[in-house]
Amino acid sequence: IQKLSENKKKLMRQYAQVLRVNYLKKLANSKWTYLLSSESINNLMLRWRYMNQFKAFAKQKVGEIKLTTEEIVIKNQEIASLKTKNETNLAETSKNVALLKIEQLEKDKVVKKLTAEEKNLNAKLKKRERERENLNSSIERIIIAELSKSSAKEKDDITLIKKKEIDNSDFAKNRGALGWPVSKGKITGSFGNHPHPTLKNIEISNNGIDITLPAPSAVNCIFDGEVSGVTNIPGWNNVVMIKHGSYTTIYAKLKSVNVSKGQKIKRGQSIGSVAANEDNAVELHFELWKDKVKLNPQNWFNK
Repeated sequence: IQKLSENKKKLMRQYAQVLRVNYLKKLANSKWTYLLSSESINNLMLRWRYMNQFKAFAKQKVGEIKLTTEEIVIKNQEIASLKTKNETNLAETSKNVALLKIEQLEKDKVVKKLTAEEKNLNAKLKKRERERENLNSSIERIIIAELSKSSAKEKDDITLIKKKEIDNSDFAKNRGALGWPVSKGKITGSFGNHPHPTLKNIEISNNGIDITLPAPSAVNCIFDGEVSGVTNIPGWNNVVMIKHGSYTTIYAKLKSVNVSKGQKIKRGQSIGSVAANEDNAVELHFELWKDKVKLNPQNWFNK
């Protein structure tokens, strides 16, 4: 527009000069006087051609001025349209930026919340591991004590040794056919090491299985045996251990217990019950050991 405006000013100056010359000629004399005062025919023709060229030149300048003015108007309209479009885009962009800021704030809140939850989960996981170690230590102490006691009694007693072998054989023969310790429920924690469901690069270890129940329920002994231990461990509530020869079954997270250490017990007999924990879930933790070796209980239950 600046370039067109400068060109227009130049054309206006040129056209003004043309008008001024033409005006001066009109003051001096008329067109015909100017032509008839020619010294010769050739001179007259030259003056005639000059006048026509001058007239055409003036007309051309008027056309150029008009065209330039129109171009300036068009350019102004284009710029006005572009400005309106840019202002609309700017308003939309500003709106989007505001929305993005709100979304970012929401994301920051979520990240902060997830970070806090992750810390909480890590703390719970560490607590759970400590509790599991306490359970393992208690189980191992009781099993070792029972093994030591059995070893002392059976050192020179062939009859007791044979009886133990028979007991072991009976329990072993029922592999894959043992009844479940509860009538309903599903396994929500499997035996062995597993990736944590929410924390990356974290493994959780389970020495047995966890069975979640739909409601509080009675817990039954899975095979004939003798109660070798009844104890209370933080995080596991009441824990009952039943010896079946060389095998030991552990029932943890019991709210109530109705058996005592040294009591003989039959398959299917009630040993206690489970109820809702601090997370409002009803869960039984069950383990199976052979001497001091942990086994996967799922391989022993009937399907």
